[in-house]
Amino acid sequence: MKDKEFEHIAAVLRRRSVATARSLGLDADDAEDVAQDALLKLWSLRGELKVERIEALVVTVARNLSVDFHRRCRTIPMDNRTVVDELHTQPDTLMEVADDERWLERKMQALPSTEYQVLHLRQVERKTDEQIAAILSIGVGSVPTLLSRARRKLLEAMRARQRVE
Repeated sequence: MKDKEFEHIAAVLRRRSVATARSLGLDADDAEDVAQDALLKLWSLRGELKVERIEALVVTVARNLSVDFHRRCRTIPMDNRTVVDELHTQPDTLMEVADDERWLERKMQALPSTEYQVLHLRQVERKTDEQIAAILSIGVGSVPTLLSRARRKLLEAMRARQRVE
């Protein structure tokens, strides 16, 4: 393969990788990192790859690396958030924020027990999947599923509340 052809293919694959990472919510710098990692992974497998499927493979690799990137990002604990500055906020806004927090707490308490515990252990106590599984005596593979399910239910409740208001 000639150098020009190789440069063209590499540029196309890099663009596809960046586009995939960006579509999954990464910023430009992180998407470039994902693209570089994807191309390095493909380069290490170059002897085993079929050229016809290389573009589909780079998209898959970039997607998987993007998901891994999101998983590595630290979650924000729910108990340490600052919603409003109480010294510079109107009383009616403070009442709305307090009402929102009570509503969210009720919705969280309404979750099935295991989902609530997984959510609490991850977001508030900052436990790992392995620690949560050990505490709750469940499989490690169940933790992300339960966490996702709890978050999805809360998100759906929030969306329903916004439609009503």
